[in-house]
Amino acid sequence: MSRRKLDPMILISSFTRYRALGAFSLATSAAVAAACGSDSSSGGGNPDGGSQIAPEPAPSITNVAVDGSAGAQVRQGYGGVPTYAKATIHITGKFLEGAINASVGSIAGEITDSSSTTVTFTVIVPHGAPLGLQPVVVSTPRGSQSFASGVTITPITSSPAGTDGIPDAGTDAGSAGTSDAAAGTPVGTDESPFRSLAKALSIASAGDTVFLRTGPYSQGTSGDAFASDPQHPNVAQGLTIKGESGTTLVGGGAANYGLVLAGDARIETLDISSFHDGVVAPSSGNVTLSYVTSHDNIYEGLTFGGTSNVTLESVVVSGNHGDGVSIVEGASVAFTSGHIYNSAGVGIKSTGSGTIAMTGTEVNNNSQDGIEFTGGPSNVSITSANIHDHANSGLLASQSSHTPVSITITGTKFIRVLSGSTDLGR
Repeated sequence: MSRRKLDPMILISSFTRYRALGAFSLATSAAVAAACGSDSSSGGGNPDGGSQIAPEPAPSITNVAVDGSAGAQVRQGYGGVPTYAKATIHITGKFLEGAINASVGSIAGEITDSSSTTVTFTVIVPHGAPLGLQPVVVSTPRGSQSFASGVTITPITSSPAGTDGIPDAGTDAGSAGTSDAAAGTPVGTDESPFRSLAKALSIASAGDTVFLRTGPYSQGTSGDAFASDPQHPNVAQGLTIKGESGTTLVGGGAANYGLVLAGDARIETLDISSFHDGVVAPSSGNVTLSYVTSHDNIYEGLTFGGTSNVTLESVVVSGNHGDGVSIVEGASVAFTSGHIYNSAGVGIKSTGSGTIAMTGTEVNNNSQDGIEFTGGPSNVSITSANIHDHANSGLLASQSSHTPVSITITGTKFIRVLSGSTDLGR
């Protein structure tokens, strides 16, 4: 049987018709796709030719609130034990569903509930947390949002018109037997202060600031209890205590001490009176007193010992029944622009071995010597001071094996100066 040969022209004609049909088919498909609203001309969209999917929106915050706080405030050192004392924070906004993280500034929180319009989380504010307005940040799988008008972290605040809380057996020892989360209120903030200094000090820890509103703090007015002796500090290491103008600490006589410092401390704008001693720094640390007045105490106005390194800025010490400022052991003290006067004993008395530096300070009208060195500070520098009108010496440096290594006096006015029993002039 013989094979039939194909005519080449027939093959070319068949291929041409096939290509035309293919082109028609593709054109028809494109027309149908266009009629259906799909785009088959690009690589975008769904794999099966559907419309492109718009990205899901990022979260948006419109408001932040704190349980029990009209001003969205929480204090330093809030939370921890008991766990119900954590601050509860509510975020309101849009596209919040699936929230995975929430924070106040750099302080991470724990999310307890979320929906498309709300997120609730709790947070423990550590001791020493940064003060002031902190942003609230929330994160979802679709992005993050920071809300600048978030939560205000306040100092641990007291006011004679405040409250120390409600007795609650479930609280931690650091709360001094009272609940700082009573009725869901974060007591101890600027808007809801404690009543007593003692309550604030019982909670405060290193890095915290205790802020005292104007008014008297005493056993009678605020239920305050102060230190019972100089070896048991009531001010923890690393605290700052600030008072408003007109803030007074008033003791009950020789049975208590105003502020006994455990170590580093900064004390500002306080009026301290009627204690055994007004302020005592018995051991070590860097201590600054600024615009502090210590007066009419039973013994010393200020007492510094150990190896304390003390700076007194615009400090007034007056009318104390013992010495104005007592410096013992290895404490070193720098006086700047202060006023020490009307002490029943010596204005400034040093029996220790530290250094004494005085600039622009007035020492006057003390019942004994103005300044007395009987132990031998290693170096003494007195610059631009005014030392006058004392019952005895303006400056007395006893002659002993502990005589100061160096005394430098520059631009200072004296009424009388004695060294040992030698009158150096009037």
